[in-house]
Amino acid sequence: MKGSQDVKATVGKGAQIEKPSKVPRTVRARFDSKLTLLEQRLEEAELLLDVSRRMAGYDELDDVLRALVEMSTEAIGT
Repeated sequence: MKGSQDVKATVGKGAQIEKPSKVPRTVRARFDSKLTLLEQRLEEAELLLDVSRRMAGYDELDDVLRALVEMSTEAIGT
């Protein structure tokens, strides 16, 4: 497209985003807002995947509950 700017992104933790330099503030604000939302969703998806992987390794309900309490405590920070 003529006049469009390319935006490059690397997926993963510490993603590097190359923002176009000549973009109106409203467009940039929407871009930043969307990027923040996507980063939050990625973090949540990674957390859920981690929970799923960890729970798959347990055979006993007591172990699952203990691990869930540990993970919840770590996530909350208490």
